[in-house]
Amino acid sequence: MGQGGPIFGLTALTAFNTALATAYFALGFVWTLAAARRRRSTAALPGMLTTAQGALHSPPALAVVLPVKGAHPQSASNWRAQLTQHGYSGHVTFVFVVQELSDPAYVLIKQLQAQGSLPIKGVKVLVAGLARNTSQKLHNMIYAIERVDEAAELVLMLDDDMLMAPGAIDLMAYELRADASLLAASGFSCDVPGSSTVAAHAACIFRLLLEVSISSGRSTSAWGGCCMMRRAHLLGSVPDGVMQHWKDDGYSDDWIITQ
Repeated sequence: MGQGGPIFGLTALTAFNTALATAYFALGFVWTLAAARRRRSTAALPGMLTTAQGALHSPPALAVVLPVKGAHPQSASNWRAQLTQHGYSGHVTFVFVVQELSDPAYVLIKQLQAQGSLPIKGVKVLVAGLARNTSQKLHNMIYAIERVDEAAELVLMLDDDMLMAPGAIDLMAYELRADASLLAASGFSCDVPGSSTVAAHAACIFRLLLEVSISSGRSTSAWGGCCMMRRAHLLGSVPDGVMQHWKDDGYSDDWIITQ
């Protein structure tokens, strides 16, 4: 018995090291694959943006819906970038929506507007109140979408921490205009590790798995953090439409769009 303990311990340690090495290899393989796909996508992007911007001779009016909750140190700079550096070539209006007046996001938006560091013209700040039959975020989005300008042909639902690449909104609008069969055009986040830890890199690799699935061009999945749709498809009067499904005890906006 006395001689068996160290051998068992050594065997367990060897198995652990083997599993760890395998995990590192798998993560490295996925990272390499995703990075290669991203490089190809990045190389193709300028041509895609040029095509989109050239084709949008009369860009459709766009409403950007920004459901916000709370505030963090980057909130002000993110919002200013979203409102002033979006790069869309057509007319744009913005709708911030919060749950309640006491939300720090509402307070900060109003403060920034009063200081002149955030636009007032073309910007609505709405208070949706508490949700009843849906998740709170979805309730806020529904409330805002139902109140966008009727002149808007397109609606972009955007997380308030998403910064768009120049020309990306034009590209999404172009895709929807070029193919009437598309329900939505969706962007996906590009995450960079905030630290050098294995956990941070693993989290980014997990997100990259989604990029691998869509980097070939088209995807059957939408992501609510950056999703553009035609306003006509978001009307409550559309039979069996997205809005009806959202209001029917909806929880996840993008899952319902995907279904």
